[in-house]
Amino acid sequence: MDAFEFHNKVQAVMDAIESLPIGQALAWEIEPAELGSAHLELSRIKRRLENEIRLTNPSLEGRQ
Repeated sequence: MDAFEFHNKVQAVMDAIESLPIGQALAWEIEPAELGSAHLELSRIKRRLENEIRLTNPSLEGRQ
């Protein structure tokens, strides 16, 4: 798996976190703050991957 593919998977998880209703998260005993922290960390990872994509293959940058 390359950085671009992993970037897309990270984005999919971030989208899933954003779309999870708070009530459902609480029913699963997941605190909203935990979701926020996870989303923030994934955002950091995604930025690192975007930097890697730009550095290793500038022609892929537009695919993000």
